[in-house]
Amino acid sequence: MMKKLVLYLLLLGFLFIWFVPMNIGWRGESSVCKFRFQVFECDWHDYGGNGDFYDWIISTKPKKYGTLVLYDEIGGWQKYFGLKAIDMDKRGRE
Repeated sequence: MMKKLVLYLLLLGFLFIWFVPMNIGWRGESSVCKFRFQVFECDWHDYGGNGDFYDWIISTKPKKYGTLVLYDEIGGWQKYFGLKAIDMDKRGRE
């Protein structure tokens, strides 16, 4: 029973990381987002469709995810989990 619970929690954690982008701050005029074990400069908007199936499910570096557009990659999994610092502006965090 305990093994199944741990397995379900790991699966749920992976699905959250894979499908849910998180806005964590600003870098200049661009938002900084954590998404799919990476950190990106990103922007949300209300126009232009939703991307394609490959970007929604499979791609580790999608260009567009719904209304989220991902620009430059800032870092990989080490920055995602906080093992390395992310260069961001301090506004809005004080």
